[in-house]
Amino acid sequence: MADVSNLIFAQAKMVEPPVTKLKFEPIKDTMASEGEPLLDYGDYSAMQLSPSSDGKKFTSFLGFDKISLTPTQLQNIKYARLILTTSGSHPNANMVNLYESLDNSWVERSVNWKTKPAYKQTAMNTLFVYPEDKKTVFDLTDYV
Repeated sequence: MADVSNLIFAQAKMVEPPVTKLKFEPIKDTMASEGEPLLDYGDYSAMQLSPSSDGKKFTSFLGFDKISLTPTQLQNIKYARLILTTSGSHPNANMVNLYESLDNSWVERSVNWKTKPAYKQTAMNTLFVYPEDKKTVFDLTDYV
């Protein structure tokens, strides 16, 4: 018979580490209108996604503070999302393309159609924004 006095039995409950949610608000936002190429919208409280009644395009810009995360923190990111909240009664869905800016030094009051910041030509993400949905979520996890 084996000596059981040197056996150890342990039971442990595995607990997932806590998840930290970080929320970042834009520190600046503006838009530019193809129909009004010299007008800056730096003081406007809303941004337009849909084309104007004459079919001219709008381009909107959001600027965020750069954050410093450690390599370990970056590896542990589960997801990154941009949530757009819509309002208004535009009857049609709008296709919205997200692009990465090549220059984040722009200032709200200095952006117009002719001076808008350059951005990469390949969209990071494209979704249709439906007015009745009120919130549209873009997955940006691959860009963090």
